[in-house]
Amino acid sequence: MDRLRDARHAAIVEAVARLLLSFGWQVEPEYTFSYFGERGSVDALAWHAERRVLLIGEIKTRIWDLQDTLSALGRKRRVVPMLLQRERGWMTASLGSILFMPDMSTHRHLIERHEATFGGALPDRQVCVRRWLASPAGDVRGIYFLPDSHQIDGRKGLRGR
Repeated sequence: MDRLRDARHAAIVEAVARLLLSFGWQVEPEYTFSYFGERGSVDALAWHAERRVLLIGEIKTRIWDLQDTLSALGRKRRVVPMLLQRERGWMTASLGSILFMPDMSTHRHLIERHEATFGGALPDRQVCVRRWLASPAGDVRGIYFLPDSHQIDGRKGLRGR
């Protein structure tokens, strides 16, 4: 089961990286950080140098714990820009935090059931997020659904295994 989850996660990381590269972003998958006890990794870190925009991309194949998912994204949003300014000199003009997930009815139903929670934490949705990725200006906090991983990596039946 762990290999299946990892394969799905890796396929989505690859799909997100390709999407971001197609829009001119510099992409660094699995950026890790540790800052005074706050640590973690950013699944898809991206920098748009021309516009000085930073993207913190969280990739989930499933949301097991809603509170953990949102608090981890909040922690990354708070800590990572400061660290990258120190490490790389990236002076962020705008910041995006996007939850990327496979487009599955399970995920869409979860978002619908917790619309008030997701609406407060990640109010932007598909069309708005895609426009922002193509031409980033201002901040965005949103959710973006990708084709399910069996469509992304070309293997049939991955969902049912």
